[in-house]
Amino acid sequence: RTRLVVSTRRAVVEPRLTNLEPGQLVTGIVRSLKPYGAFVDIGGVSGLLHISQISHDHISDVTKVLTEGQEVKAMILTQDKEKGRFSLSTKTLEAEPGDMVRNPESVKANAEATAARYHERLKAEQQARDQAASELVAGLDLDALSTEELVA
Repeated sequence: RTRLVVSTRRAVVEPRLTNLEPGQLVTGIVRSLKPYGAFVDIGGVSGLLHISQISHDHISDVTKVLTEGQEVKAMILTQDKEKGRFSLSTKTLEAEPGDMVRNPESVKANAEATAARYHERLKAEQQARDQAASELVAGLDLDALSTEELVA
């Protein structure tokens, strides 16, 4: 007799994972607080908001900034689709360093605008890197270089 074992969690979570990408703004509920950060539930998917990613200001105690059951907006930094985990950041959503400590509601209220500025800045930085690389390549005299120089 052949048996099929299906992970319920994986069956429920996997479709949601495909809709979530690094850099995306998400809303979730703080489910548990640990000395190193907070676990945030994003529609059945768990994300870690590490203490270093809560604010630009130093935080020594997560419970002074977040509470269990609190709704937060955060940006996805990285994801591990295999394990169904995400690393999150509210620090990237601070208009001014320390806003998450002083006024977390303003960070939440302005999250979309701040995230848009963050993405514009990343795009501008990428364009500047691409421009510098193309100028560097254009400045090379490839005909003057020997094969050995190209390999080295």
